[in-house]
Amino acid sequence: MRLRSITFFLLLLATAACSANRIEFDANPPYAPHFYRKFDVEVTWQASRTGRDISLTGTVTNLRDQFMCELDLTARLLNEKGDVLAEETFTGFPRFIPSGKAAPFNMKIRLPEGSAPARLRLSYAYWLADEPPSFLGYAGYGDIPHFGNFYAPL
Repeated sequence: MRLRSITFFLLLLATAACSANRIEFDANPPYAPHFYRKFDVEVTWQASRTGRDISLTGTVTNLRDQFMCELDLTARLLNEKGDVLAEETFTGFPRFIPSGKAAPFNMKIRLPEGSAPARLRLSYAYWLADEPPSFLGYAGYGDIPHFGNFYAPL
């Protein structure tokens, strides 16, 4: 009886360990192509530096079953201590992004004189809708935004 209890408990722990969301992230060096993938979005980007300006060019892909609405993407450049050196938000995405489709972004971030960025923090926020336009609000999700953020190399 005790062996069955221990086996059941170990199986329960193994099942709980597998229930976490999978996050994929590359390990490329700075200023190389990068990607981040979670259950809801995939973000790919490339950074380039010209003087004090850092340009981020890439795409955000909707991995949800519903349309993404009013997607915002914010990039923050951080120093070695984690302090924010500069910040830029891109809101030029299409209003509705269908499931499985990618939308491009391009933002230019101006660094303060003499600063050296060590890494990047990307944050995204969006709403969900079953179909555009959703006449009943955002399809039963009400006023609940969906969001995420992650740290990455430039």
